[in-house]
Amino acid sequence: MMNLRLKTETLAITMLFLITIGITNGCARKNNATKKSIETSMLQNTSIEKIPAIKMMNAVVVRKNELLLISLNNKTGNVTLDSNGVFSRPLISPNKNYVSYLKDNVLYITTDKLDHIKVADNSQALPFSWQLSFAWQDKNTLLYSPTSGGLFVYDVINKISKPYLQNEFNYQNITLDIAGRIYAEKYLYYKKNDSDYINDYGVIFYDPFTKKEKIVIKSIPSKIDTGGDLGMYPIITGISKDDKYLYIWKHPHAGSLAADGVDLAVYDILNNKLIEYTNPNMFSLAYSDNMSPNPKNNRYLALIYGGGREMFNNKKLVVLDILTGKFQSLSPKEEAAMTPYYLSDGKTILYASSEKQKYIPDALNKWLLSGTHHIFSIDSTTKQIKQLTNNRNYFDFSPKYLNNKDILFFRSDKAGNISIWKYSNGHETMLADGLIFYDDMNYPAQNYYGHFNTTSFTDIR
Repeated sequence: MMNLRLKTETLAITMLFLITIGITNGCARKNNATKKSIETSMLQNTSIEKIPAIKMMNAVVVRKNELLLISLNNKTGNVTLDSNGVFSRPLISPNKNYVSYLKDNVLYITTDKLDHIKVADNSQALPFSWQLSFAWQDKNTLLYSPTSGGLFVYDVINKISKPYLQNEFNYQNITLDIAGRIYAEKYLYYKKNDSDYINDYGVIFYDPFTKKEKIVIKSIPSKIDTGGDLGMYPIITGISKDDKYLYIWKHPHAGSLAADGVDLAVYDILNNKLIEYTNPNMFSLAYSDNMSPNPKNNRYLALIYGGGREMFNNKKLVVLDILTGKFQSLSPKEEAAMTPYYLSDGKTILYASSEKQKYIPDALNKWLLSGTHHIFSIDSTTKQIKQLTNNRNYFDFSPKYLNNKDILFFRSDKAGNISIWKYSNGHETMLADGLIFYDDMNYPAQNYYGHFNTTSFTDIR
């Protein structure tokens, strides 16, 4: 357990840099009621004369003051889901009929009929907006942990919210297995001497059927004050498709140190065992898009291996055997790779890559503007590489395979403007531009040392 001043975000990729860095003011605590009042409204958008037909939500992105549903055919079919606010963390439901998200730090759901449902406020005057954590439990229910504490489930059909856990604790990175059982990180936020602090407890397992909660991965307190190490608190970054493994970042109690990388561990759910790697340590930047489990054999994990907060150097694409700790390097030695994505065949991996950038003055901008960062695919068995994009006017990243036929990816131009594109049979189509990957309008940084926070500002299903 630790006391830590706050400046945080709730997702694993964002907690790495902000959960332990600074001190801000304004935290208060408040108990939840057993049921919450819900507001429903229709989208008010004068540019839309009638409600557009939405068959399925496949891709949602954030633009300035706009939450946008992407048409996979062309950008004329895009639909504004919500507007006039600061948006983040869109999350499409399993049936693709709803999207949950934060608007001005308030949790909403928008339906395929463009109904807006207000689920939960950030009821406390918190100094940051990322404490409200949420995840879809099934096609019609959303789990969330409000800033005032507890774990609740919201029923979209009946528009009612009920508690699973009523307490003062906050649950982050809510992750569910196929049976609906819940894993999450457990924290306590509190105020002392006009400053905000956090206690971390570790990863909990909660069974909504038995109503029992238990800690399965404990935090290790820092002993730095007595000459020891920094300890660690576990951050969930995913679960295997067969529900056998939780992927864990071992985050030390030091924000600046963690910015240059953390150790990966894997929690063996069936054997209640944390698998840790020491020879060598599996060291990586703690972004959820730095890894991709093999969908055919969850023993193997595509991972961007290497430390240093700069994305342009010391970043290798490897395949890790999570049971033995051995790994196979795939990307060429002279390149720095990012954002791996396993295809359904269990062999092909999409990723973005370019030649390493040397550590020189203005190295990051030189790398971003080089025009050499493209999308590739690699056969993990033969190591045969195929280059998919090659436009030297852009910096390409974060490819994902959609509907077993098309690839969606993102592009940043030389002015820093970001767009989303579709790649199909060698043809590229821009679907939307003007995307933003930040929610602080006073600090409009699109990337952090070359990493674009797609997981907090886009969702693709």
